[in-house]
Amino acid sequence: LQIMMLLFASFVLAQDFEKGFGDVSPLMKSDLTQEDLRHYHEFAKYYKYSPGDLNESVREIPKKLHFIWLGPFQPQPQYEKNLLSWLDHHPDWEVILWTDRPVEPIAERIIHHRFESKLCGTLEEMYTETMNYSERAAIAAATILQMQGGVYVDCDVECFQSIDPLARNFDFFCPIEFSEDSCLSSCLYAGKYVVGSTAGHPVLQSYIKCIKTNWAKYTNAYLGNDRDAKLYRLKYRVLMPLTDAILKESIMTKKSTVLPPLFFKTVGNKRGLFCNHQQMHTVESNMPSIQHQLDHKIKKIMSSISNFNLIFIFGISFFIFVQCVMLLNWYFLFRQREKK
Repeated sequence: LQIMMLLFASFVLAQDFEKGFGDVSPLMKSDLTQEDLRHYHEFAKYYKYSPGDLNESVREIPKKLHFIWLGPFQPQPQYEKNLLSWLDHHPDWEVILWTDRPVEPIAERIIHHRFESKLCGTLEEMYTETMNYSERAAIAAATILQMQGGVYVDCDVECFQSIDPLARNFDFFCPIEFSEDSCLSSCLYAGKYVVGSTAGHPVLQSYIKCIKTNWAKYTNAYLGNDRDAKLYRLKYRVLMPLTDAILKESIMTKKSTVLPPLFFKTVGNKRGLFCNHQQMHTVESNMPSIQHQLDHKIKKIMSSISNFNLIFIFGISFFIFVQCVMLLNWYFLFRQREKK
C-alpha cells in the first residue's frame, strides 16, 4: 500500500511539474536533444511544491529582497514600477537596491548600497573585465546572495503576490527557463531572474566556481564585440553555470527546489503565480556609452603605463645601486694600492 501511495504521489507531482510549463510542454518539442531530456528529468527530480504545507514550515531564507542596477543610466519608469510592486507585496521585508553609482531615490523604504568590485572575492577579476552590465549584475547577485542570503530579483520582474511562502519553505529556489529558440545547447536551463537562497548555500558556492571555470573558456570561444559574441559570452559565462551547479550530484539539499516557468512568469494566456518576468533586458541593456568605454580603455592603458613606469624606475634604481657598489669597490681597491 505504501509503495502504491508513493507511486501515486510521484505521478501527481510529475503531472503538476508538467502543468507548470503552460500549454506547451518541453516534451512536445520535436527536436529535443539528449541534453534537453537530461535537464528535464533532473529538474523534475528536484521539483517540490506543496501548497498545503507552506504556512507550517520554519523560515529558511531571510526576508531580504535584493535588486541590482549597474551602469551610467537611471532606471526606466517601468523598472521603478516593478520595484514598487515588490514593496507593496512585501511590507515587512528589507528591500535593498545595489548600485555602482548614485541613482535617484525611488521609495523611502528602499535601502541603497554601493556595490564595489572588491566584494566579488574570487570573481573580482571577471567583474572588472566585462563591460556587459548584465554579466556584472549576475556576478554581483551571486556574491550578494552568498554573503547575505535573501531573494534576488531582476528589475524587469513585476510582483503579483508575496514570495514569502517560498522563502519560508525552501533554502534555495529558482525558475526553470524553457525557450524553443534558445541559442544555448539546451532549451531547458535554470533562470536567474528570481533566485532565493540562504547565505553560503552549496549551489551558490558551486555556481561561483562554475563561473570562474567557464570564464576563460568561453571568452576565447566567442571573441569580438558584435551582438552575437556578447550574447553567447553572457549565456555561457554567467547563465549556464547555474544549471551546471544545480545538476551536480549532492549539491541540492532536501529543501532546495527548481520551479517551472509559470511560478515566475506569464506563459501564453496563463498568468505567473508569484510574478512575471517581462524580459525587458537585452544584451545591450544599460551598456556603457562610447565615452565610458573610452574612459575604461584609457584607465587600463594608464594602469599599464603605471605598471611599466614602476618596473622602469625599479630597473633604473637597481642599475644605479649596482654602479654605486662597483664604484665603492673600485675606490677601496684604489686606496689599498695607495697604501702599499
